[in-house]
Amino acid sequence: MYLTSLPDHSNPDFDQDLHFRRFKMQNVVFNTVSSYSFCDDHVGCLSFKTILKGEEWYGVNNRRLAIRPGQFLILNDEQNYSCKIDSHDKVRGYRFFFRKILPRRYFGIL
Repeated sequence: MYLTSLPDHSNPDFDQDLHFRRFKMQNVVFNTVSSYSFCDDHVGCLSFKTILKGEEWYGVNNRRLAIRPGQFLILNDEQNYSCKIDSHDKVRGYRFFFRKILPRRYFGIL
């Protein structure tokens, strides 16, 4: 799935369960430009995040990390984190989320 905007988690119509369920069904790529976005503490999947312009802040293991151009962040499957963009300028970034590949025996295939 390829997305060009970040979801508004504060929107009353935002369905958090549906949103995060997508990440278990398929790989997801966000190619976005935004000046404001946030996602509260949640459990994510294996992911790679990088910023081309501006900065995005992540909360990981009780630490705040800023990701800026030329830097990247890799988060493990089942890793708790939060993220936030709060800028007067537009922030351009890519985020790649990788669904978990289940063993073949999980599907009854040997």
